[in-house]
Amino acid sequence: MKSGSTMEWLVSYADTDAGGVVYHGRYIEQAERSRHRLLLDIDLPFLSLEKENDCLFVVRAMNASYVQPAFLGQRLTVTSGIKQLREAYSVWDTTIANDTGCICIITAKLVCLSAKERVLRTMPDDVFQALLPMTREGGCEVH
Repeated sequence: MKSGSTMEWLVSYADTDAGGVVYHGRYIEQAERSRHRLLLDIDLPFLSLEKENDCLFVVRAMNASYVQPAFLGQRLTVTSGIKQLREAYSVWDTTIANDTGCICIITAKLVCLSAKERVLRTMPDDVFQALLPMTREGGCEVH
């Protein structure tokens, strides 16, 4: 069974500074896109979470570790999975790598907010069950 989602990122001019080095914030943006891709892969788009499950995933905390720089024109692989899944929160792990190794690791703790009442709530059981197969171990490491 699949335990994550992978997408390709071709580093464009808009992703970089004048020296062709990727801005640090772009990695966080790509992690968000990768988390969205995972939800789409398991047929849980954001609109469905909101309208059918009264659930909005909101970032509570985030940590980004930069291992090496990425540059204009590089093809990077962005892989997201769930490192920890609990009824009250989930911890998502995104790794960004090139063909020589790890570029960046982003860990985000997400909580479920009621879309209607805008207060914290536990994750609906059907959403929890859909996310369970997406839990994974590993990824690249920071040394």
